[in-house]
Amino acid sequence: MDKNERVKSIIESKSIKLHRFLPSGRQVWTVIGKEGDQLVDISQPYCSCRDFHFKFLTYSILECYHLVSIRKALLTNFYDIIDFQDAEFLPFMQGLIKDLPH
Repeated sequence: MDKNERVKSIIESKSIKLHRFLPSGRQVWTVIGKEGDQLVDISQPYCSCRDFHFKFLTYSILECYHLVSIRKALLTNFYDIIDFQDAEFLPFMQGLIKDLPH
């Protein structure tokens, strides 16, 4: 499957999640990928996936397919929003980081 097919598949399967923490408005993006949930920050850019770490950081690619998927989903508003309370931020991040693929 090429990068464009992966992006299309991720968007169509609603695998992109925006986790909003209220009342602060803090946001955390995740993408459910074939290797598990990936933590993504489009402002950096950063993704926790292997593709990003092995290719982006060696200048082989500009963006992994998770980053591309979020950018395209933002254009169409095709992603899920999950609201949390600010008190849930630390346990959420600890759980997410613990479950990241290594």
